[in-house]
Amino acid sequence: MDKNYGLGRHIKALRKMSGMTQLELAQASGLERTSITNIERGNQALTSKTLHDIADALGYEVQIKFMRKPVG
Repeated sequence: MDKNYGLGRHIKALRKMSGMTQLELAQASGLERTSITNIERGNQALTSKTLHDIADALGYEVQIKFMRKPVG
């Protein structure tokens, strides 16, 4: 299991909440269904473009925050 598994689980949950199949998400995002499967399982790394394409297909925006770690 890859470090991307946590993000893949979130993508899967959002996909299911949207009522989409892997095939529908793949078609809407311009990816292959096998890529969606691998992303959801954490077996495929996400590029920034791929993440944005999936988010757009699901109706979400990608927002990235960098936060300073507490000192101490």
